[in-house]
Amino acid sequence: TELFGEHSLKSIHGTFLRAHKSNGTWTVDMAPHNRECEQWDIESSDGMVSYIRPARANCAPGKYLRANSDGSVDLTSKYGEFWTPFKDVERSWSLRSKHGTWLRAQQNDRVSLQDHRGADEKFRLESPLEDDSEEEEDEAITSSIATSSTTVSIPLINEEAGDPRHSAAIAADSSETETVEDSGYSSLSVEIAGQRCIKSFYNSFLRAWAGKEGDVEGTVDMASKCTDCEHWTIESIHGKVALKAEESGKYLHARSDGSVDLADYGPSVLWTPVKDNDGSWSLRSNRDTWLRAQPHGRVSQQDHRLGDEHFSIEEW
Repeated sequence: TELFGEHSLKSIHGTFLRAHKSNGTWTVDMAPHNRECEQWDIESSDGMVSYIRPARANCAPGKYLRANSDGSVDLTSKYGEFWTPFKDVERSWSLRSKHGTWLRAQQNDRVSLQDHRGADEKFRLESPLEDDSEEEEDEAITSSIATSSTTVSIPLINEEAGDPRHSAAIAADSSETETVEDSGYSSLSVEIAGQRCIKSFYNSFLRAWAGKEGDVEGTVDMASKCTDCEHWTIESIHGKVALKAEESGKYLHARSDGSVDLADYGPSVLWTPVKDNDGSWSLRSNRDTWLRAQPHGRVSQQDHRLGDEHFSIEEW
């Protein structure tokens, strides 16, 4: 399980596997630096690597690392590019393709396949890179929400959760909740999946609707009861989940500015479910932020997990 999750892959040459856009086409090469497009999401299935794909939404969204029979490596939108992982005594990793060839990082920054496993076919795992687009922890991320008459700038980070007593209780229980989180994403995503209402600590329900008088498309907020617009289908996708609004068929989407809206399916609509000892759930975005329901009904993201970031999942 050490291999699986978000990592960058560092070669013996000190370069990093990258999804690179060249002449309008996404390609694969090695980069001298470790930045956004050098982050990869690696998923497992029965001891195999079921996919390797760019982890960040700006880098080849919906693409997977593919080994070709001619010895080349590229990106494909087709799921099912399996690799077999091998860990060496020096804690490096090698990846064997379905063709029996090995992922290779050449000294000239090319990526290819090799029929044997030497130094060029070994990679070190690097920890996920902090997203440069996120603000520092002590700064506010703001989201401007436009209506027909006004624009409001809303601070999302460093804003206190709605109920300090509940926040303190959650914070005190953090060591236990992290243990639950580490127990296995895959089983949690299956447990939470289905036709659901998503209820906040304030007894309000996550809602996707057209907005007042239809003037805003794809509005996400909280409502007092769970009816049609509060119905979601939670899909389990390789240990993560996607929340599909029943009315529109679009998915809950974490934006880079800290707001939440609806979008077509893609990497940025995937969330990692975390279950706490009290039976509540939290949802972590691919930006490492948490889905938040504020007491006045606004839905946003938060960089920590306290009272506002906990939900009850109910059937509808």
